[in-house]
Amino acid sequence: MNRALQFLILISVLIISFSHNSEAQKRSNRDIDEYFDDRGSFKDRLWYGADVTLNFFSVPGGNAFNAGIAPMVGYKITDAFSVGPRIEILYRGERYDINTGTDLKFNSTNYGVGAFTRLKVFNQYFIHAEYQTLNNEEGYDIDYVNNKVLTLRSWDDHFFIGGGYGASGGGIGFQISILWDVLQEFSSTNLPIQYRMGINYKF
Repeated sequence: MNRALQFLILISVLIISFSHNSEAQKRSNRDIDEYFDDRGSFKDRLWYGADVTLNFFSVPGGNAFNAGIAPMVGYKITDAFSVGPRIEILYRGERYDINTGTDLKFNSTNYGVGAFTRLKVFNQYFIHAEYQTLNNEEGYDIDYVNNKVLTLRSWDDHFFIGGGYGASGGGIGFQISILWDVLQEFSSTNLPIQYRMGINYKF
């Protein structure tokens, strides 16, 4: 008898729990439906962009520059605040003065991935923060015998903060930004500033 009573109590608890979970699931589904009805679908909250990057900096014994393109996708958590991924393809050029009357040059193609956050302020201006890891090939020494640059490829971390201006109006627009790489060394010959210009859609 005792076992039968325990069995009945167990069945009752399971039925009550199942009923409660079913009702909670229904409420959760209604909340999700109301959320997207009010704010639009996931796709409606996406915006797209592509930046052109250009920056100059110094390297030991010479100077260098990066030029590239970087597509990005943002998701609007609110109308003003968005997050998303960004990928980048960069062309890197380096020039070294080896005191022979002819500069030694080196070129490479690099690529990186990152994630960003962006907050609109005053409607068309924005604050931007971004973490990026870049697979970068750069020169580390000079082979004077063969007259060439010795290179090394590695992953470099960057953390950018800054701001910009972005005009869209719901359609195609443009964006410009100035960002400071806080992980790079600042000196009189090396300013870790990156200038970006590009286009956006639905920003």
